[in-house]
Amino acid sequence: MATRCPQQPVFVSRGPAHIGFLLVLAVAAASLAEAAAAVPPRRPQLALRAVVVVDRPKVASLLKKRWNWQSAADETKTEWAIVLRRYTEVDMELASLVFSISNMMAAGDGDDATGRLAALRRKAGKISVHLRDALQASKVSDDTLHDMDKEKRLTTEQRQSLEREHTLQKQQTLELATLGQAAWHAADALLTSFSQQRAGQDSTQLAVGTTNSSGGGSSSTGLPTEAGLTALRSAVKAYQERREGCEKRARSAALRLAAFASHIGH
Repeated sequence: MATRCPQQPVFVSRGPAHIGFLLVLAVAAASLAEAAAAVPPRRPQLALRAVVVVDRPKVASLLKKRWNWQSAADETKTEWAIVLRRYTEVDMELASLVFSISNMMAAGDGDDATGRLAALRRKAGKISVHLRDALQASKVSDDTLHDMDKEKRLTTEQRQSLEREHTLQKQQTLELATLGQAAWHAADALLTSFSQQRAGQDSTQLAVGTTNSSGGGSSSTGLPTEAGLTALRSAVKAYQERREGCEKRARSAALRLAAFASHIGH
């Protein structure tokens, strides 16, 4: 039997071209390793929620108020209550202004007259702001009624009832706004007169003081006239009476809306 000799390892010679190829592979591997090290580690991925993008016209349509009779009637009463509250704030500021001016006239002129006048001006400024806010609240009510008028779930009779009550209260509060402006103008004229008297008094203070020290002449208090205060009181009284009337009519309007709801069976 023939004896098989053990296989000897075969050595393959590597030429220069093969060695160059291996060097290229080594350089490429090093470059990849360096690039991988430069990339920051990835954060753990969190569960993503679906994001729905809605264009602006669709958002506006989703936010549009839908009205039935009950919600429309309640909103009408609420918005007019807000309007009347603004006019009540005017009433309170007017009463406070009349009271403060009366006290100033009773106390007479003094070193703090300029400071008191500035405080009265601030009160008058609040009246103007409240009147403006009342008109803005009334405009909001107008816009709401316009929106209700386009509501198809409201019947023609229901829309006419809302519009009728809105028109009545709108007319009454516009008259109230006119009276409030008249009272504010009366207060402003009174304070302006007082400011002018103060300015004239300051310009002649030395001459008046010299005359009084010698026993002659007369001193002016520089206070608003009684006639101006009387005009202001009259304007404020007219405003207050109309405001009270508006509140009574608003309550009557609420009762009419409730009666109408019973009539149509809602």
